[in-house]
Amino acid sequence: MGDVILLSEKEVSEKFKFSLPWLRAARCRGNGPAFVKVGSRVFYRLSDVLAFVDERVVSSTSEVKANG
Repeated sequence: MGDVILLSEKEVSEKFKFSLPWLRAARCRGNGPAFVKVGSRVFYRLSDVLAFVDERVVSSTSEVKANG
């Protein structure tokens, strides 16, 4: 297994411009980036956040998913 980079929700919010309320709601809905729960703390693997963003790349507004 290669190096795993874990980011806090605050780091994800700052680096990727996702609001903290959106990240928290997306975790509850299950439509945000995959996350890691360690005790009461939440982390995101950088690779999962990058994959989440890559899956949403579009070239036209008509391509945008309704639940995106």
